[in-house]
Amino acid sequence: MTRIHGLWIAVGLALAIVVFGGVRTYAQGADGHGSDAAQAEPATDAHGDAAADPHDDHEEVVTLSQQEMVEFGIRVAVAQPGALSKSASLPGEITLDADRRAHVTARVAGTVREVYGHLGDEVSAGEPMAVLDSAEMGAAIVAYLGRKLEEHGARAAAEIAAAGVAVATSNAETQRAAVDVARADVDVAREGLGVAEEAASVARAALDRQEAVTENTTALLGALAERVSVEELGDRLAGKDAGANRAILLVAYADLLAAETELEREAALQAQGISSAAEVVVARQARRNAESTYEAARDETAYEVGASLLMARQAVRLGEQGADAACQSIRAAEQAVRAAEQVSRIADQGVMAAEQAVRVAELGVLMAETKATGARHALHVLGMADEEIADLHESANHDTDLTRFVLRAPFGGTVVHKHIAVGEFVEPGADLYQVADMSSVWVNLTVYQKDLPYVDVGQDARISAGHAVQSGHGVVSYVSPTVDEATRTASARVVLPNEDGAWRPGLFVTGEVVVSESDVAALVPRTALQTFEDRLSVFVLTDEGFEPHPVVTGRANDTHVEVVSGLAPGERYAATGAFTLKAQLAKGAFGDGHAH
Repeated sequence: MTRIHGLWIAVGLALAIVVFGGVRTYAQGADGHGSDAAQAEPATDAHGDAAADPHDDHEEVVTLSQQEMVEFGIRVAVAQPGALSKSASLPGEITLDADRRAHVTARVAGTVREVYGHLGDEVSAGEPMAVLDSAEMGAAIVAYLGRKLEEHGARAAAEIAAAGVAVATSNAETQRAAVDVARADVDVAREGLGVAEEAASVARAALDRQEAVTENTTALLGALAERVSVEELGDRLAGKDAGANRAILLVAYADLLAAETELEREAALQAQGISSAAEVVVARQARRNAESTYEAARDETAYEVGASLLMARQAVRLGEQGADAACQSIRAAEQAVRAAEQVSRIADQGVMAAEQAVRVAELGVLMAETKATGARHALHVLGMADEEIADLHESANHDTDLTRFVLRAPFGGTVVHKHIAVGEFVEPGADLYQVADMSSVWVNLTVYQKDLPYVDVGQDARISAGHAVQSGHGVVSYVSPTVDEATRTASARVVLPNEDGAWRPGLFVTGEVVVSESDVAALVPRTALQTFEDRLSVFVLTDEGFEPHPVVTGRANDTHVEVVSGLAPGERYAATGAFTLKAQLAKGAFGDGHAH
């Protein structure tokens, strides 16, 4: 077996043989330990005979340390299934991403005052690139500020109208409360009428009784004047109301009659000489006293009856007047209710009028807002940002450069075109700058007729531009539906990331587009295959080292080959550096005359 000691560089087979002068051939014993072929004694068995060589089939093995494998660029891979892709190699050119390229134009006519952006500059979104003096911009700003002033006025009017609604509503509530109070007064007046009518009714009843008492008392006094007997008086007054003085009067009358009778009796007895003159005098005095008492009772009764009748009639008149006054109070309260209701209706109409004024004011606000929004949109159309419009409100009361128009970058990118100078007059729509986002570029590939059936959107593509630029990967995003009449080719587009800026527009490139993939049982890179002893072989890593295994290959592409037989899944093999291993075996064969 052959073992390598020291560093060497596989430049070519002839040079490798020369360089490998420091490589010595080892024979590996049954114990697996190698010895120098020139110095090692042949191994013997227990009988003193030479031990059998485990590699009597002349299997060649290359043994390398891990460090030597790294130095010689030998990479070990595991045999496993894979996808064998077929690619179409297409020429192409790097161009700007048209979706990330913008023309920066003047939206207004004006004179260039300042220029900030220059070719190759990196700009950020919204960054000022130039400043123009534009009368059109000034007119738009003045119109906007005027519309905003109208909007503020409309809002103030709406606030005043809303305050008017509050006042009118409060007044209406006050008037409704007044209506309630007036209605309560009506209820009170009606209650007063009831009381007055009740009092009048009581007074009438009292008058009726008093009139009866007066009539009966008058009849009593007449009977007394006729000097009828007490018994007859009782018959005449039976069941008749003569008032509270009836008893007093009758007692006085009875006492008078008794005194008169006593006087007549004493006078008769004196005439008969039975009584004395003094007893007659006493009887006469008793009669005079009884008569005085009777007359006083009679006069008082007559007076009281007349007075009571007068008072009863006066009470009736007062009751009737109270009822009339209560009726008048009711009518006055009802009139007050009607008046309060009228005022309340007027107040409600005031509320409706105030609410209508609010609606009109709100409509005015809406119209003013619409006009202000239109003026704001006009500034947006002219390229003014929201922050700049907000600054207009802050600087409206100061000297403001109303004609200043700022030309801004539409997004972050690189200035790739410039056609503007200070002092020149530009028209609306003039193409002053072009800004491109170079973080991604387009690769326009030329697709020949033979490749057209295979190239499609969504396929992976590897883009290369030679040794100066590292290869990139992208996906086909577009294939032209038509073929150019002159070149008979179609165009395919690949979007390529370009964060480092290595892919410059204008570079000629080659695109390897994966047009198909097939699953295979074992897939190895072409660098793993070497022709050894006239057979295509793969160097498989075993416990002894790298051994060449003849293989049968199938389908292949530019980089990988399908292994049909000779390499089992899971076996480790040299994916790169196989030529070095082949050179080492050749070196061992030339040095020893045969390989082990």
